[in-house]
Amino acid sequence: MMRLMALLALAWVAASHAEERKQADFADYRATTHHRGIAARPLLRTAQDRLYRSRIGEAASTGRVNFAGHYILTAIGCGASCIMVFALDADTGQVDWLPFSVSQGVDDNGFDTDIPPLDFRQDSRLLIVAGSRDEHGHGLYRYVLEHDRFRLLSAREDRPSGPGE
Repeated sequence: MMRLMALLALAWVAASHAEERKQADFADYRATTHHRGIAARPLLRTAQDRLYRSRIGEAASTGRVNFAGHYILTAIGCGASCIMVFALDADTGQVDWLPFSVSQGVDDNGFDTDIPPLDFRQDSRLLIVAGSRDEHGHGLYRYVLEHDRFRLLSAREDRPSGPGE
């Protein structure tokens, strides 16, 4: 019984430290500006922007900044568990796409956001992606939005599992 109590205490401590580290990670990439008012009209510069102009326009019309101080992070479905993600700059109207699609696995539901395979905060430039990028591999990927681009900070790939592995 004492062993079980000790194991439970250790698990609780590990979980609380993991949550503290996660919060610290977001704080390490604090947004320096914050949007106020109505979102700028989207600038549809690329073929992809123009193809998804309705969804981009919908994101702008909500005006709900939810990422990096002045971005509206939004996902568009591209398959059963596949999404494409863009960040609309509410200040300038610039549209920045995550450079890959994300496929969510059944075990990727631990994030408390409205886009489950992604973890992000309104006051942080850090974006955490859990799943497969362009349907290859699977893991946990950390990106930071810098100069209107998502830059990879770290990747932790899961080991493949399946027949013959």
